[in-house]
Amino acid sequence: MAYFGFGHLSNTNEMAEIVPDFLPMPVLWVLITGMGLVLSAIAIVIGIKARLAAQLLGLMLLLFAVMIHLPYGLQGDQAELFEFFENFALAGAALYFSSHLKNTH
Repeated sequence: MAYFGFGHLSNTNEMAEIVPDFLPMPVLWVLITGMGLVLSAIAIVIGIKARLAAQLLGLMLLLFAVMIHLPYGLQGDQAELFEFFENFALAGAALYFSSHLKNTH
């Protein structure tokens, strides 16, 4: 996930183009989600608040799937439909993984 987070942070303007129109300040949302991806990876690896980090990661990925990729996929964009299923699966994996982690500190 850290890789995807750094992708958000290094391609901010390109990523901002797919932020839904109803969200103001798309660049800010890209930066926030990029940091969320990086920080969740760090928390999981070092084991501090790992369960919470995995749960929040799963929620964020589910929101990405439903709010960003599904609408474009339903308009006929096959790549976005693939992204929907990818994010949906990763969200499920993060939530499953979180059930096997313990929060420390």
